[in-house]
Amino acid sequence: MDSIPHIVTSVFLGPRGDGYRADILMSANEAEAYHRTQVLTFRAINADTVSAFTIPYTSEGVGITLAAGVQKTLVEKTRVLY
Repeated sequence: MDSIPHIVTSVFLGPRGDGYRADILMSANEAEAYHRTQVLTFRAINADTVSAFTIPYTSEGVGITLAAGVQKTLVEKTRVLY
């Protein structure tokens, strides 16, 4: 029997609350803490990629990035363009 090739697993997370109405605002640190459980769960199942969609404001996106383990100094140097 041939072995099954690696199947790439991609997981997705969304914003806290409604992605089209930012009524619950968090700082980057609060968002990091909020999304950390999700990211750790994705790691535990050996997901290959994590994507975040419909993130309504910058600090939540930064928090997700930090929860994923990206170095804070790198995030602080990144500019967000609108």
